[in-house]
Amino acid sequence: LPCYSAEQNQGAEIALAGRLQELSALDSSSLSETNRHTYTLLLRYFQNSLEGCIYTYYDEPLSPSSGMQSQLPILLAEYTFRTRQDVEDYLALLDQVDDYFASLIVYEQEKKEAGLLQSDTSLQKVMDQCTTILSKNELKEGTHFLQSTFTERLSGLISSGFLNAEEAMYYESVNQRLLNTVVQPAYDRLGDDIFLLMEDGSSTPYGLTSLPKGKEYYGYLVRMTT
Repeated sequence: LPCYSAEQNQGAEIALAGRLQELSALDSSSLSETNRHTYTLLLRYFQNSLEGCIYTYYDEPLSPSSGMQSQLPILLAEYTFRTRQDVEDYLALLDQVDDYFASLIVYEQEKKEAGLLQSDTSLQKVMDQCTTILSKNELKEGTHFLQSTFTERLSGLISSGFLNAEEAMYYESVNQRLLNTVVQPAYDRLGDDIFLLMEDGSSTPYGLTSLPKGKEYYGYLVRMTT
């Protein structure tokens, strides 16, 4: 999982600048029409991406509407199992959820220091989601969709001959252990850490356009998405 760190973020900016310099050194007039079009798109992409580095703390990975606290379980539930290795990779991802969420809190703390923390209203919604998305009761009863979808995907591997029933039972036990000891506690800690962020009321009460360079950031998003 893409765990955040300030050092990694700075390294990405340096790498982008290097790629842009390397691409700019090419003689686009010597390329075919198709490759010249690709060159133009890449050049714009790297230029926009490099410009976006000044908006490091404008992103919101824990948005109440589409943040990773709600998107990650959906992505995991849709993770396709075609081979045994897919199951191993999936379980390895589960084992990283606590570190991943911890890194997002580091990012949110840095956002707060920069005066760009989202509103208390939004933080409260995220905190509420952390208590409902992966509850202990659902896991205990075996009714959570990360349990049922995992079993369904294993059944497909049994049918196709990649796993036998005994191996599937083993993987189910590992999945259950990781959900109970890594993923669910990670959600609890994430909710607690968000609560601590809200304590002093230093969050931003309005939307992005109220922030310094907020409107410029919207312009950047339009360029990146179109």
